[in-house]
Amino acid sequence: MLLSHILFFMDFSKFNVPQREAITHFQGPAMVIAGPGSGKTTVIINRILYLIQEKGVSPSNIVVITFTKAAAKEMQERFEALSPSDNKVTFATFHSLFFSILSYFFSANSSQARLATQAYSPRNQGRLSVQDNSLISRKMLEILKYYNVDQNNLENI
Repeated sequence: MLLSHILFFMDFSKFNVPQREAITHFQGPAMVIAGPGSGKTTVIINRILYLIQEKGVSPSNIVVITFTKAAAKEMQERFEALSPSDNKVTFATFHSLFFSILSYFFSANSSQARLATQAYSPRNQGRLSVQDNSLISRKMLEILKYYNVDQNNLENI
């Protein structure tokens, strides 16, 4: 597959040093923070390709989180334009990712799900709704606390 070697032969001269470091960073998660028009999306897309093609990371183990639906959609479209269709990376907003996790716990039939089932919303007949954003955020934090997840062991989940 030709695409698997594009990044290896990529001209890194178009990236500054911090961008190259962000693209090739491998150990642990990475957060890219920069101003508008600085190349964040390009860096993130190239980092994803690098992780998949050069480091052998499964696309299903990659989650890209951003603040807006528009940014998540743009990143996904740009990634899909450069990547084979079988590379299924998750692109999400904080709220949509937390909503997915809570929905999973909410529908689970186990005692651990009781934290999420406390998110019952009478106006939605017991179904979670995207409108319950503050509730979703609070319950997500409760679930993380329940499982003793903090910054020190976040990589283990």
